[in-house]
Amino acid sequence: MNILMVADVSIKNVIGGAPRVLHEESKRLKQRGHNVWVLTRQVPNSDLTENIIEGVKELRYRIVGSNPLVYILSSFFNSRRLFEEIVRGKCFDVMNFHQPFSALGVNLSRKSKGIKKVYTFHSPAFKEYETRNKPTSTTLGRWYYKLNSYFRKRIERHSLKKCVKIRTLSEYMKRELLSCHGVADEKVIVIPGGVDTDRFTPSSDRLKLKKELRVPIEKTLLLSVRNLVPRMGLENLIYAMADVVKKTRNVYLIFGGEGALEERLKGLVEQLGLGLFVRFEGFIPENKLPFYYQAADLFVLPTKMLEGFGLVTVESLSCGTPVLGTPIGGTKEILAGLDTRLLFEGTEPRDISERILYFLNRQSELEDLRDKCRQFAVDNYSWDDVVQRLEKVFEKIAQQKT
Repeated sequence: MNILMVADVSIKNVIGGAPRVLHEESKRLKQRGHNVWVLTRQVPNSDLTENIIEGVKELRYRIVGSNPLVYILSSFFNSRRLFEEIVRGKCFDVMNFHQPFSALGVNLSRKSKGIKKVYTFHSPAFKEYETRNKPTSTTLGRWYYKLNSYFRKRIERHSLKKCVKIRTLSEYMKRELLSCHGVADEKVIVIPGGVDTDRFTPSSDRLKLKKELRVPIEKTLLLSVRNLVPRMGLENLIYAMADVVKKTRNVYLIFGGEGALEERLKGLVEQLGLGLFVRFEGFIPENKLPFYYQAADLFVLPTKMLEGFGLVTVESLSCGTPVLGTPIGGTKEILAGLDTRLLFEGTEPRDISERILYFLNRQSELEDLRDKCRQFAVDNYSWDDVVQRLEKVFEKIAQQKT
């Protein structure tokens, strides 16, 4: 098949869940013998308009960032222009949209008519915007915030209506989709995210890894790799740590990631006197990420909202590291299938600290869980199996008459 992926993120710089999904699925579809292109916007700090990544040709349109309106308009017009250049002389069997802005530009082109379309719905674009931004106190600021959210919703809905099928990564996100956009249930399929089980594997010498990561070897290592933004609930984990260290000092938490809340979270750690127990690692490069999962005794996911799936969850499990998570979205679906003890009762600091302490006092059970976690990830979330399911959906859609 000839497959065109249309996205607002790049497979070159994999930072976060959505780029990872796009990268893994594009790469593996190419490995399975299909011709795969990616249409996306320009990568920050790069003038390249074409790049081949693991056999997949990524083509990028330029955007103008002088102000939000110009930025959005340049996305629409330049994505349409690039699409019309790509499609010239080619016949695409399927287009797979991943985000709304580039998708709108493509859908505004007459040349997109007749091509079967699938939307991979990661999360509602307008809700993502609302969780990352707050309206200012001025009337103009409030209107700007409302209009921005409104238009993101309308833009996303427009592209969703153009699609034969919409894929979500969890039942939770399917419910969000149906609620936000009124899509017909039979139009939606659920295919989860996955994990590279060859890359994310258990370590035979976790003690050595802890030493290399400068972690006190006598302490239980907790890890949380997240964008430092409000919906992730990281402040609740810090408050929970304050409760935990009152009971035991043999615990150490590493935060991996960057974001708008970094200084605020660091200030909270200092305020609570947790400097000896919490470390901010910043952005963890892709090639080093497995080492952190492997070294950790527990991965902690304190999300408050919009956990569409949680690739970090299955990556950690694949490394044999148990995950403790809030009962939010995709996290609940994954962990409930493994061991319900891994789910916090709620999202509050007390819920988090109680379950952390539960496992800190049961180290032998924690060790016994490691093999179970690995096997669970391999059996249920291998990228190869996920992409095979996606391939079958694409093939069935491509064979349908227009």
